[in-house]
Amino acid sequence: MRSVRCGPGEVRLSSKGDIRQGPGHDIGHRLSRWLRLRFFLILVMLAGVSLGAFSIFYLLVNGQDEGAALLNASGNQRVLADRIATDALLLQDAPPAERPVIRLRLRQAARQLQQAETTMNYAVAGVRARHRAEAILQGDVYKLSRHLAELTALVDNLTAQPDAALTPGDPVVRSIERLTRGPLGAGLDQMVVVLGEGLRHRVTNLNLFALVGEPLFLVLLALMAWKVFGPLLRQTESAVSQLEALERYHRSVVDSLADGVLVVDPRQRRIEALNPSAQEIFHLPEPAAIGLPLEALVPVSDRLSIANLRHWTRQEVEGRTIDGQPFHLEMTIREAAVEGFDRLIVVARDVTKQVEAEEKIHTLSDALEQSAASVIITNIEGVIVYANPRTLEITGYSRDELVGQNPRLLQSGLTPAHVYSELWRDLKAGRDWRGEILNRRKSGELYWESLMISPLRSSRGEIIQYMAVMEDVTDRKMMEEALMVAKQQAERANRAKSDFLASMSHELRTPLNAIIGYSEFIDTEPFGALGHDKYREYLAHIHESGCHLLDLINDMLDLSKVEAGKLELEEEEVDLAASVQAAMHLVQERAQRSNVRLVVEVADHLPRLKADNLRLKQIMLNLLTNAIKFTPENGRVTLRAGLDEAGGVEISVADTGVGIAPEDIARVLEPFSQVVNPMVRREEGTGLGLPISKRLVELHGGSLTLSSEVGHGTRVTVRLPAERLVPAAAV
Repeated sequence: MRSVRCGPGEVRLSSKGDIRQGPGHDIGHRLSRWLRLRFFLILVMLAGVSLGAFSIFYLLVNGQDEGAALLNASGNQRVLADRIATDALLLQDAPPAERPVIRLRLRQAARQLQQAETTMNYAVAGVRARHRAEAILQGDVYKLSRHLAELTALVDNLTAQPDAALTPGDPVVRSIERLTRGPLGAGLDQMVVVLGEGLRHRVTNLNLFALVGEPLFLVLLALMAWKVFGPLLRQTESAVSQLEALERYHRSVVDSLADGVLVVDPRQRRIEALNPSAQEIFHLPEPAAIGLPLEALVPVSDRLSIANLRHWTRQEVEGRTIDGQPFHLEMTIREAAVEGFDRLIVVARDVTKQVEAEEKIHTLSDALEQSAASVIITNIEGVIVYANPRTLEITGYSRDELVGQNPRLLQSGLTPAHVYSELWRDLKAGRDWRGEILNRRKSGELYWESLMISPLRSSRGEIIQYMAVMEDVTDRKMMEEALMVAKQQAERANRAKSDFLASMSHELRTPLNAIIGYSEFIDTEPFGALGHDKYREYLAHIHESGCHLLDLINDMLDLSKVEAGKLELEEEEVDLAASVQAAMHLVQERAQRSNVRLVVEVADHLPRLKADNLRLKQIMLNLLTNAIKFTPENGRVTLRAGLDEAGGVEISVADTGVGIAPEDIARVLEPFSQVVNPMVRREEGTGLGLPISKRLVELHGGSLTLSSEVGHGTRVTVRLPAERLVPAAAV
């Protein structure tokens, strides 16, 4: 036995096709058995009339139930056909997200329609006017069975179509509508008429039987009505109560919707009902809304589209409350037509806050896109999801190259690791981070960025993204670095000035004191008349001190000329080997006094050199003098001259002296700077020798470099370009 849900009760169809109403049928049988046993004698006595009356009554009642069930099934077929037509129209207009549900309803309705048709074919044999019913089902006029099969095929075809093929005016939908409104609907209506006539015929016979039946039949009828039809009446009352409860339930569902729902008469376009949400949206109490034209809630600019109400699907319009306040409204309109009841269902949603939020988002998006600062947004894993145009301009990357990447793409590798550790520690704690990072552009160029990274939170307070606002501060950092260098240079210059003043005061006082002292001593003639050998010795000291003062002043003048760019070279062809020998000869006596051995290594056949011979000797004398000064006794000073790998001239002076610490090498090349070594201080000096030599070499287009190792000695190398050599043909 199978069951078909039909209203509040459950109709069971037996294999024989009879229709029984739940527990009512069992009660009737029990009552019948009880009556036969209880009134057996009466039935025997009144066998003819009573038995005949009972049989007629039973057949009439049973036939009436069967007819009612068939009529109900036929009516359900009509409802299912109309539902299929309605859902087919909805399917072609519905958004893609709603179409799967409508397809499912169409398939279910088609299956139910087919099952009802099978039941009709099986049960119509017991119906009065059987031939008329069969003619409707199978005959040439209505061909109901064939139309039902055709409708099922159309539904299968429609539900199988992809979304892209479903458009307004779909031919399959038109075929379904034409079939249900045409021959199929007419056949179903005719079947209802035929079944209704059969049912009325049975009712007429039953009434006739009730009027002319014998008193015993009336008594039996009353008893059977009391025992058999009492439960049926109670079930009917229960079904009515259930229907009322179902209506209240549906009403409560509609009333609880957040969207406004209005029922509109499609002909007069007037509101017939609305739920509380609609009243709230339009500021419209229900009494004032009933009978109000729908156009009153839509501004003038949208009234023209009201004429095509049946085709509205989530259209955004400017709605107006009953007191004239405008707001953003999203409306969907569906046509509900069931058995001649044609109404429009309007679903309205207030999207004002949503539109305002979208406008704010658009404004913020424009601000980010037009911002002069770089902006990058990442997800919580640190993957870039947004980069504004300024970021693309600064980094040199395109948006496609940045989005989906980690900001590590921009790292230069020169920012200390602890900076990134502090950054992530603050961000994971929900705090902002500010700092400066050295990054690398796509071109490989380094640049400094000052940035602030902030966590972005959801409405629940959870961190969902990070936003970095950055500013290119490369120019500022370069200025700061330049200022720092200038400050350091100024500090070094200030220290050099102090050192120079201290050194000059000593360097000037020492020879001046000697000159003044010896001259005063000679003036007193302690050894008698002038001409004594001691006076000659004093005069030699005076001469030496004067020469030292002259050298000191000359060095200062040379340096000032070089620094001012006023020193001009007097270039000539120079025999380098001869200049080397002359320089060595000038320092020979000093080397002997210091017990330092001089070594000369000059390459054979050196070409002549175009240079200022005086300045070239001055360079070599300064280098040799410094080497001798800082070389201990029994040490060695070596002067080498030759050609380097590039074809230029290379002159080097190496000693076995105390050497210079790496941090002091740059200082000794600066004017007025001296490295104090407590182990060696046999000669006074201004610290101008190396700086002057370096600048003189640079005036010749060459370079002077210094290498040293503490405790092992120092090497100073002078290189002059090959352009300084005089070609052999010109010699």
